[in-house]
Amino acid sequence: MDGRVKPLSSERRLIYFLVPFLIAFQIGAFALMWFANRRIATDKLEDELESSSQVFKYAIAQRSEYLKQATDLVAKDYGFREAVSSNSRPTIESALKNQNVRMGSSLTVLSTLDDAVSGKSMSQTTGFLADYPGLSDASLAAQVQAVQPGQSALRALRLDTDVNVLYQWVKTVVRTPAPSAHLSFAFKIDDQIAAQFRQITNSDFVFLSREGDGPWTIQASSYDPETQGAMVSKFTNLQEGFWSMRAGANSYRMLTVELGRSGNSRVVAVVGQSLEEAMATFVKLERIFTVLIVFNVLLSVIAVYRVTNKIVAPLDKVAYQDSLTRLANRRLFELNLQLASENLKALGRGYSLMVMDLNKFKAINDTLGHAAGDQVLQEAARRIQGILRSSDTVARLGGDEFAVLLITNDRHKASEIAAMIVDRVRQPMTLADGKVVDVGVSIGVARAPENGTATEELLHLADEAMYAAKVRACGFTFA
Repeated sequence: MDGRVKPLSSERRLIYFLVPFLIAFQIGAFALMWFANRRIATDKLEDELESSSQVFKYAIAQRSEYLKQATDLVAKDYGFREAVSSNSRPTIESALKNQNVRMGSSLTVLSTLDDAVSGKSMSQTTGFLADYPGLSDASLAAQVQAVQPGQSALRALRLDTDVNVLYQWVKTVVRTPAPSAHLSFAFKIDDQIAAQFRQITNSDFVFLSREGDGPWTIQASSYDPETQGAMVSKFTNLQEGFWSMRAGANSYRMLTVELGRSGNSRVVAVVGQSLEEAMATFVKLERIFTVLIVFNVLLSVIAVYRVTNKIVAPLDKVAYQDSLTRLANRRLFELNLQLASENLKALGRGYSLMVMDLNKFKAINDTLGHAAGDQVLQEAARRIQGILRSSDTVARLGGDEFAVLLITNDRHKASEIAAMIVDRVRQPMTLADGKVVDVGVSIGVARAPENGTATEELLHLADEAMYAAKVRACGFTFA
């Protein structure tokens, strides 16, 4: 089809609409999957953390029961009761030292029924009492007083100014044979204990204690030192229930489990799992889905192009091309004329408009038939088209009427092209049956902005100039 392509063809408009739509749809589907995966992973993680906390509570309860039974056996030991009955502190502390080794505890305290300390002993793995001068009978008395006989409790004990340790305390009554004293064992909660709970539950644990409104102190953790160091600041404002945090390069989902409150003292365990580990399977699926999206987008672009090329492009030709001459039709000519008018207003670029009519065409059509007339129109179109530039538009307006839009308002240039068309069209034409016919052409030329800027006015002036040229038989005339 001759002439400039219209500003945006239906084929291109459809491609420009469908391709971004399909890409946006695929990206939207991926985004929905991305958010859904993280929601599923988070829900799954919370279920696992909840299960881990239940297993942890059960394990703590079982451990407490075992320690209480072991403590009761020590309290019933005849030799130990004899030492308690002696009321000799060195004898009592010697017996406590032996029981420390027997129980594997960190600290053992014997107190009166009103919790005044009668003796104390520390395991050698923990240190010596002399190493902690701040560990007075009064501080121990306050500690054991908070634990009820026959019960177990998690409480942090400050051994020194810079040493604060979390213990699981177990307290029982010593009878000789009447109730005469309280025996308390303290078992340290350390990283090894946290690692054991991790093996049981497949979740990480952090044990923290706090005194009053002071900062939280990490007492034990199953995390590596680097991760634990990155987490310290995250425990400043500890949240209840489920919460999330980022430490280092990883994100974690956490669950706070209350372990005990006593006065201003509070102990909690934070159960956690890495969100990245939980998302590992989903990330693999997302990578596969990303590859599929890229493949689908490419396939969609190819499919859209093929469909538009096979279906829309032919429809475009029907809409904008003259079926007989393959020139632009009136609709496309008017679109390009409107575009030229807009360029004149915006850029000041003038243009010329030619309206032409074939001479002797009616006589040929009447005497030789419509088939001969069609051949004349096709040959005239081919000759006119061969003269023009690709930036110009030649169209068949209907019947034997043609129009040309020149992207120039230079009178001399327009005159040269008009003369060439007149000369070329009047050359003899040989029809399919061998007959030779002579056909001429009359052209009217109007220029913008010299003859006006309104397209309707220019068409009217060019049409009048064309009739004047036909009357004068001069080939072409300017408006």
